[in-house]
Order: sequence, then C-alpha cells, then structure tokens
Amino acid sequence: MNFYKNLENCKKLDNSITPKIEYEISQIDDLVDKSQVLLSLCKNKDPDFIEITAIGGILHSFYNGLENIFVLIEKTLNIV
Repeated sequence: MNFYKNLENCKKLDNSITPKIEYEISQIDDLVDKSQVLLSLCKNKDPDFIEITAIGGILHSFYNGLENIFVLIEKTLNIV
C-alpha cells in the first residue's frame, strides 16, 4: 500500500463521500434518539426477553451504520 497515494485520496473524502457519511451519522443519531426511552427503562429494571431483543436490534443497527461509514471510507481510499 502506497501511503502517499492514500494520503492523496483523503482529499477525495470531502467531495465524494461527505454527504453519504453525514447521512449515515444522521441515521445513527436518529436511532439513538428514538432508543432513549427503551435504554432508560432498561437502566431502571432488568430487561425482559422482548426488551433484550429490541436492544439487540438497536445495537445491530448502530454497528451497521458504523460499518457503512468504514466501508465508504475504505472504498474511497482503495484500501485492500
């Protein structure tokens, strides 16, 4: 991997994927905002099966959002 080539590719990030990354971040923010009631509820009592399943879905979605951002950056920088 040529470090300077990838450094040069970093300049592409602003123009080519910034809106996509901003979208993913807004989706993550929305997910976190909508999850606050459930997360607060589970801080005050032991969650039941349905709540645990819901939290698992939230965690999965959160992780997928982060992964989408990393994939966008990887594709832009051509990291293999």
